[in-house]
Amino acid sequence: MRTKRTIKDIAKVSAATMGSRVLGLVRDQLTFAVLGASALSSAFLFSFALPNLFRRLLGEGALTSAMMPVLANTLKAGGKDAAFGLLNRVLSRAGTLLALIAVAGILLSFLGALFFREDYRLFWSGALSALLFPYIILICLAAVFCGALNSLGVFGIPSIGPMLLNAAMIISLAVGWLLWGQENIYTTLLLCGGVLVGGAAQLFLPLFCLRAKGWRFKADFSASAELSELMRLFTPALLGASIIQINLMISKFLANSINDTALPGLYIAERLVELPLGVFTFAIITVYFPKLSMLGMDESPKSYMAEYRRGLISMAAVTVPAAAGLIALSSDVITVLFEWGAFGGADVAMCAPILSISALGIPVFSLAAFATKGFHSCKDTKTPVKVSVVSFVVNVALSFGLMGPFGARGLAAASVLSALVPATVLTGIFRRKKGSSGAWGELIKCIVASVAMYVALSLAKDATAAVAQGKILAFLNCALLIPAGALFYALMLKVLRFEQMDDLVKLFLRRR
Repeated sequence: MRTKRTIKDIAKVSAATMGSRVLGLVRDQLTFAVLGASALSSAFLFSFALPNLFRRLLGEGALTSAMMPVLANTLKAGGKDAAFGLLNRVLSRAGTLLALIAVAGILLSFLGALFFREDYRLFWSGALSALLFPYIILICLAAVFCGALNSLGVFGIPSIGPMLLNAAMIISLAVGWLLWGQENIYTTLLLCGGVLVGGAAQLFLPLFCLRAKGWRFKADFSASAELSELMRLFTPALLGASIIQINLMISKFLANSINDTALPGLYIAERLVELPLGVFTFAIITVYFPKLSMLGMDESPKSYMAEYRRGLISMAAVTVPAAAGLIALSSDVITVLFEWGAFGGADVAMCAPILSISALGIPVFSLAAFATKGFHSCKDTKTPVKVSVVSFVVNVALSFGLMGPFGARGLAAASVLSALVPATVLTGIFRRKKGSSGAWGELIKCIVASVAMYVALSLAKDATAAVAQGKILAFLNCALLIPAGALFYALMLKVLRFEQMDDLVKLFLRRR
């Protein structure tokens, strides 16, 4: 029964996330069709990344990671009233801090725009950042509300929020295109307005859902034992998340400094890599993290490792083939999704190798994220921080070393290679502390089946190239080879006697 409920919860999150990712792809298609791989698109992507940096730090990253184990414990010990009291203490402090950050960010962004007023791309990077900084208040508080709902066992509603953001941005892009055409600053400004409207929608959806559960906000700056425990977990988690996000921002800053196309190329690769990460990896983590937090609190090592093992295998079963498929069909996927309007064939050729390199990181990023949540579920937020410091140093060194000769491809490679540090080190430490999960045999089956699928896709591409060319060939490959590759992979797992085959099939059917 518990496994059935878990699959159902993962399917809910996956379905909502899939809807969000599809809308996100439409949003990105319109963004590049309207703005192209240009100075304006580079400026918008950079300015949009800044509030998202704080979202991952203070919203769905460090704060919710520290809050959810404490909130789960408070809910179990004191019921909803005690949990809502803790939530109000968190919201009171977080709201104040976010308001101060937003004001400081707006002022610094304006100063940056003035300083770089002679450089078109950098000037608008600063100006648009000033417009978008208020978004951090909306999105970070929304993430806190969603974390609280997850602790209450509600997964579907919190996952819908990103769809609202994407819908608002799509509408603003479409209106801007109709009014002002391609590569126009007014369209870009309207797009920023769409971000703010979508952020407000993301905030109020979980807020109203929590109100339906009985929560009412009351400003509360008083201290409590639970809040002290949360802060003890939050501080090192914030440091670790800061290192990770600063890593990402360094890559974006360096890409923005190379030329007009480097950051759009990295962004497209990142978005396509995030599709399997969001639909499956983060969905699995979202569902398993509260369960692991509860089991870690109850000190049930066998039950804990059984759940950890199931989550790890489920995640590998979808991320490893996703990486192989994206590498095999990188140029076809980019052509079908993005070669429209101002985004042409030369842009596709620029982005395809970046995507192939970035796709290698899908299982690596997933393993690092899952291992980190494993430590967080045991209320250990310090170990991931120490490992993140090493990863940060590796990424900076590799970024500067590879950027010169390889440009954006070098930055993508640096990101993947530096992610190997937390993936391998955290997994090794976790194994020594908790014991082996016994998952290696099943993980190897996923790798073998994925490699076989990659070879099959490569051979099939040679065959389709004989009957079509250009965009028609790209459409043909995506329409035929993606489902064929998935079926081939499933058959390989069946032949290899993959133990969670039934769970994987159920999850796929529920997600559909």
